[in-house]
Amino acid sequence: MIQLPLVFSDHMMLQCGKPVRVFGKASADAVCVTLLNAEGETEALTRVPIAEDGSFEAVLPPLKPGLDKTLVITVGGETLSITDVAIGEVWLASGQSNMEYLMNSDAEMPSERDGLAFLSETARRSVRFFDFPEISFPGMEAYFDLSNFGKWRCLEEADIPYFSAVSYYFERRLQKDLDCPVGVIGCNWGGTSSVCWIPEETIRKAGGEMWLTEYKEGLKAIKDPEADKEAFLNNPMNVLSDPASQSPMDAILLPGFSRKRQEEMLQAFPRSEDGSIGPIGPLHPWRPAGLYETMLKPLMPYTLKGFLWYQGCSDVSYADLHAKLLHALIGKWRKDFKDNDLPFLLVQLAPFGWWLGNSGENYPAVRQAQEEAADCTENTWLASIGDAGMYYDIHPKHKRKPGERLALLALKHVYGLEVPADAPRASSVTFDGDTAVIHFQNGDGLHLEDPENAGLTDKEAARFGFSDPDVPESLPASENLNALIRTVPEGCVQAEVLNGTLRVRLTVNGRPVRPEQLSFAWTGWYEINLKNEAGLPAYPFRF
Repeated sequence: MIQLPLVFSDHMMLQCGKPVRVFGKASADAVCVTLLNAEGETEALTRVPIAEDGSFEAVLPPLKPGLDKTLVITVGGETLSITDVAIGEVWLASGQSNMEYLMNSDAEMPSERDGLAFLSETARRSVRFFDFPEISFPGMEAYFDLSNFGKWRCLEEADIPYFSAVSYYFERRLQKDLDCPVGVIGCNWGGTSSVCWIPEETIRKAGGEMWLTEYKEGLKAIKDPEADKEAFLNNPMNVLSDPASQSPMDAILLPGFSRKRQEEMLQAFPRSEDGSIGPIGPLHPWRPAGLYETMLKPLMPYTLKGFLWYQGCSDVSYADLHAKLLHALIGKWRKDFKDNDLPFLLVQLAPFGWWLGNSGENYPAVRQAQEEAADCTENTWLASIGDAGMYYDIHPKHKRKPGERLALLALKHVYGLEVPADAPRASSVTFDGDTAVIHFQNGDGLHLEDPENAGLTDKEAARFGFSDPDVPESLPASENLNALIRTVPEGCVQAEVLNGTLRVRLTVNGRPVRPEQLSFAWTGWYEINLKNEAGLPAYPFRF
């Protein structure tokens, strides 16, 4: 009997230009793997013995991009055929809710869905997405119907709601610029910390022992494991049998809630005496190392081009460890997927103020950690989305910017295209008298723009009969720039952009003073309107 991982299924995409691993289990002595073209002719073939434990791993030679292939696995007298196989660029996207966030909840979903009619059939079939089932403990499939997960989907009207929105915009940009099929494997779960996606040994080596200690201490509060299991299985928030259907998460994601409505909701949430949501049990997806075992491992070692990562909101409690954990995660994943040079592209946390009792107070430390992780890890790049956040929502409704900016990083750094991809980054500070002069990398054409409201437009809000008076008013461009800057000592700040630099003048009690410390957008919420000629917003910084 042939057993293949779920990702090996009809409409799948295999990586082009690299040796391709096909793996699984079978009960025989050897396995033959064949790739056929549309005419049924053999494009690639390999035979390998099956190990004593029944596992096998066959490697096909590097393949050229294309559609209409068939993958045939033969063991003894049994043959399994996987049809409508595409060959192209395959990325693994992972993280928490902002990466999981589906096109079904994206503000631009209607226009993107309508636009499918203008795409050729080849173009629609050249963009594919696979959403790995949300399985938090072994055997979870026996309790829930997860059949709407675990399918390779193309750009069809019925399937586009199931695409991760960030992945969708990433794929569309890559497919257009590379003229090649592009596929993404989604492996996400909302609310997860980085330690959910690496094994215990890696957590310890990265200095994250407190995550494990905290989890183990929490388990002591669970006096009745069977009752805890029953409560988990009966909580509708713990499983989405159909990720794009009406569910308890839908209203939270789109269109969202005003602060007043959120405060009302918090009163209804069950909480312990100290205000927490209770211990994380042994079935819970948020436990350390859990999803590494149940969701990531079944994909190993699928042949990939690289990784996409959008996570960090749930690491605010130990933000000082986040850089080390990210660095360790990247190294571990590369080892597990058998390629130590796999590119890793991550999204810096968007501006954010307050949402369901969570604040952006510790976001500056996480953003700094993300930048440090990108700096200290080879083939790792960070996308800036400082112009794409929402004050009263941790889930920005427009995912085009993070998706396309990840695509720009890939096009430049992975595929070698000459595209502007890197955001302005403060590199040094000098002084012209008492005026601080901030110099930038990637600062060509540095300029100010009026801040954008990254929430729903009036037209989009009307679609839901929704409006949110809590959204703060945007300041004019120059006033907003001044508001982004904090100094020690405090005083009156005047800033301007001149010849690719940011010049900051500080006066205290009417007298010019040289600032001892200067920071830019070093808060949870901000509206960055300082951009380079490519329209990419500057990273926050502190000197």
